Amino acid sequence: MSESNENLKREAQEIPEESSSPALKKMKMEPLYVLTFTCSNDKFANLQLLSTHSLYDLIDTLCNHTPVGYNGEEKVWQHMWHLTVNQNTKYGSEQARDTKLDELNLPIGSILKLTCDYGTTSYYKIHLKKRQEYQGDEEGKASYPKNDQQKSLPAGYEKYVPNQDINLDAMFPNLYKWIFEGDGTCDVDLFQAGKKRNYGFMDKNGRMLFLPAKPLDYMNWLGYFDKGAKIKPSGCYTWQSVVILPRRELTQQLIKKYRSRGLEAGFCDAPIVSDIEVDQITKLFPNIAALAGLKKHKKIKKGWIRLNKRGKRCNLTICFGDTGPSFGGQAPKGTAFDGQGQHSSVEKPLFEVPNSDISGLHDLFCVVEGLLTTLL
Repeated sequence: MSESNENLKREAQEIPEESSSPALKKMKMEPLYVLTFTCSNDKFANLQLLSTHSLYDLIDTLCNHTPVGYNGEEKVWQHMWHLTVNQNTKYGSEQARDTKLDELNLPIGSILKLTCDYGTTSYYKIHLKKRQEYQGDEEGKASYPKNDQQKSLPAGYEKYVPNQDINLDAMFPNLYKWIFEGDGTCDVDLFQAGKKRNYGFMDKNGRMLFLPAKPLDYMNWLGYFDKGAKIKPSGCYTWQSVVILPRRELTQQLIKKYRSRGLEAGFCDAPIVSDIEVDQITKLFPNIAALAGLKKHKKIKKGWIRLNKRGKRCNLTICFGDTGPSFGGQAPKGTAFDGQGQHSSVEKPLFEVPNSDISGLHDLFCVVEGLLTTLL
């Protein structure tokens, strides 16, 4: 072979290496990352996106999996919003579509501020919690974005089984249906909030139940809420207030505050309810009795249950200790709004169980009793 042919062959072999695409080189140099975000209004949210997703994808995921969008009931395109990054750069929906997460080079701990217009302005903080290299295959990328909640059950946990054949769902059918039927959202705060005169507050898409006086036992605790849950909304308003007043704890102060003005059936109700005479359940759930403050226990502190139902999944928290400041605002006084926002504990919770498949009152009490048993 001639020297010129040898040179041509050598040049041909060198061309691919010398003329490799800079874009290909860049793709090899910059691996794909999984970014994990949390949100200020949902402590169980664990939102995971790939670095190739956009800011718009992040807000869409937030709407689908947290109360920002009522867990998917309201979509990212249904409201005006903007996102503030690095304290000064604002992205509206159009700019967010065109901005990939990897373009921002966000350090761990970065805070993005979301401003939404729901008729009134709401603010949310989004935290970048973790950044790690993607380890999956090509097919696995299709599972993102997602809310990667992990169940967290303590060692030795077993769901409790009462030693009598009872079913709380059948005993309190109105409350069971009120909380667990339907695919919407429902927030349940059961038992006293710290030292506040708030013994339970529940909110289901604007339908509120509030108990401002302590029951004698939790047969009546559930019984009071069961009677309150039986009251249907009128359908003429965007919210409904039911303040449940136990007859045995009725005072002139409670009557004046909740029954002296503004009552309207299906809108603002304040029923006076009588006790259930025979308590069938307090002794069957002894650890919950201690949690509710109905008996003293050396190892189980007085506290309360928080259940956040999102579609078919539930987030469960068992709290104790002091509570934070109550909500202010312009909500009407002398209504169930008085009980809103009072069950946030300043202490670290006893238990947090995200993404649970709790399916009813009976299931809830058995899970909680089982969790508390691990403290003994």
